[in-house]
Amino acid sequence: MSGHITKVKDEVTNELQKISNEVNSVMGEVDKQLAFNHEEISDLSTKMTDIFDGHDNNWSDVVKREVDKSLEIVSGNIQEVQNTLSETRAEADEQRDKESRKNNIILYKVPESSAARAEDRNKEDHVFMSFV
Repeated sequence: MSGHITKVKDEVTNELQKISNEVNSVMGEVDKQLAFNHEEISDLSTKMTDIFDGHDNNWSDVVKREVDKSLEIVSGNIQEVQNTLSETRAEADEQRDKESRKNNIILYKVPESSAARAEDRNKEDHVFMSFV
């Protein structure tokens, strides 16, 4: 039985490692995208400042709108990654829960013990099971 438990434990560990690798991969991609977007925004801001330097304040409004649009896109990407991460965590939690209940046994019509202490109740349960 101990070998089976070890095998199950190894399988769960492997599955959790796969999920962890997927999360790390997604986060790496997000970091790359954020760095790229930040550079794009910085370059755009510099170019716009160079082009529109000395013009009316309306140009700065144009730059602000463009930067706001870019930031909205980045925010949407971050939200999507956060949702993916939450879903992955939920899946991992569900797998752990299933694995923890895998070897549970349900017995019906077993009389409840009236003992006050948990230790005594466990002993009575063991006595009942030895007669079954």
